Amino acid sequence: MTDLPLNEAGARFELGRVVGQTFAVLGRNFLVFFPLALVLVGIPQFGSIYASGLMIGTDAPDLLATVGITIAGVVFPILLQGALIRGVVDDLRGDKVRIGAMVGDAFRAAVSLFVVAILMGLGLTLGFMLLIVPGLFLAVRWAVAAPAAVVERVAPTSALGRSADLSRGNRWSVFGLVLIWGAVMLATTFGLEIAFGVFGAGPEGLLALYTGFTYGAVSAVLGTILALINAVGVAALYVELRRVKEGVDVSDLAKVFA
Repeated sequence: MTDLPLNEAGARFELGRVVGQTFAVLGRNFLVFFPLALVLVGIPQFGSIYASGLMIGTDAPDLLATVGITIAGVVFPILLQGALIRGVVDDLRGDKVRIGAMVGDAFRAAVSLFVVAILMGLGLTLGFMLLIVPGLFLAVRWAVAAPAAVVERVAPTSALGRSADLSRGNRWSVFGLVLIWGAVMLATTFGLEIAFGVFGAGPEGLLALYTGFTYGAVSAVLGTILALINAVGVAALYVELRRVKEGVDVSDLAKVFA
């Protein structure tokens, strides 16, 4: 059952509440969320690492492998994000989290989510190329574009605009979340690479590492957990911003899924 206060338009945004709700929702639903994330993120990531290993030392990347790696890295995580938005809203409302409903809503909103992801990817890439700061600014503005597309069923460009509106007035707090999450991602990635001796390994060493089971399995599990935290955290952030900006509680948000 949710412990979010209801109908508090203009209430103070609290970063700690978002973090707490993220891990509380994950804890209550880990046995539902983790298998779904493993299928949509972990297993494809394992396959993409193996395919990357096979391409080491080749003159030209294999087209099918390249397409597979792209799908594993972009398409499936988007579907996971769409599914977990429904799961988080149901949990915070006190309803039973149903994997079928989650997956159904993810596919219903798939096109909008893909377009949002493409627009965000292009914008953030350009922003980070322009001395990083514009990229961080856009990352904060668009932090909850995906939940807006799923819950409010608006067009992709409107979802970006809604995210900008919801984050306005609380962007330093959202910026703090973005920085914390970025630090966690970097620390996890570099820690894994150092532990397995990726840095300094030659082509033969990387080929053996990437096509082996241990590195791929560990990387896939870590990737699954990180994807879960990210997706649930974004959904919890969206719920919090709707609460403090508009006084909307999770029961109102859940009406769109009825």
